[in-house]
Amino acid sequence: MTVWRAVRGAAGALGLLAGLATAATAQDDGFAFAGLSLKSDMATLTARYPRSIRIGNHVSIRPEESHNHVYGVEVQGEGPSRRLRILFERPAGVPSPDGTGRYPTCAQVQRMIERTYGSPASIMEFAEESAWREDRLWQRGAEQLRLICFGARGRPGSLLAQGLVIAPVDR
Repeated sequence: MTVWRAVRGAAGALGLLAGLATAATAQDDGFAFAGLSLKSDMATLTARYPRSIRIGNHVSIRPEESHNHVYGVEVQGEGPSRRLRILFERPAGVPSPDGTGRYPTCAQVQRMIERTYGSPASIMEFAEESAWREDRLWQRGAEQLRLICFGARGRPGSLLAQGLVIAPVDR
């Protein structure tokens, strides 16, 4: 059985207010992570990662071209339904520069995002048996950024960052 719960503490409420204030002043401003945004397309990704492997709408980033823990990027859809998915899983056999293993910690990636966008507006928790997932959500203008974290249930410090998705806000 899957359990879902939205957490909205004081930090989440402040993040939501900050996001609303930002949205009111910059409706067209969206999200970017490691220089990638909804404006990134396959031509941009191919130019930025020329030695990486492109298969359809996915680019597997070679270790020497990786930055900010980014090892994969997908551009999904067109127009108003377009989504950008950034994946943090380091390929097997590629050593971690900071000793974190195949995935960076959720806290590491969240700090990078918070430097630009502040605290998440909300955190959504999902649990199934021993698996645990927490999505941190930011909203800015007409876009949403979702940081997807996973780990062992009951061990919040063990959460790892799987990836993030930048997408239009569902209305």
